[in-house]
Amino acid sequence: MKTFKLLVAYVAIFLGINVLFADDQPPKVNKTELATLMVEKLEIDIVLTDSQKVAIQKIAEDYLNKRQNAARSKTVEVAHSMRIEAEATYKAAVDNLLTEEQQTTLQVKREEARRNNNPNNCCK
Repeated sequence: MKTFKLLVAYVAIFLGINVLFADDQPPKVNKTELATLMVEKLEIDIVLTDSQKVAIQKIAEDYLNKRQNAARSKTVEVAHSMRIEAEATYKAAVDNLLTEEQQTTLQVKREEARRNNNPNNCCK
């Protein structure tokens, strides 16, 4: 009887721990949702036309696929070079869709963000 009670207690503890830590995994977001978030984030800085939004959505999905493929690569060096290439391709494709005015505005916003996030600028 004691053995049975101990067994039940261990099972209850084990199940309780699993229930407590079951939600530790971040929620899974699909590539379409991530690409939509990328477009929305870009739209914070610049005004996009509907056709630009659709095109950038497709470019972002392609970028995310390339990033996922990079994560599956066999070495860290290969993964790193694949991520850099994917990012460069993404930025170039988006820049090709934007007007000169949009590109200038985006560049100014990026520079402001870099300056605001630079820890060396904190005390000047």
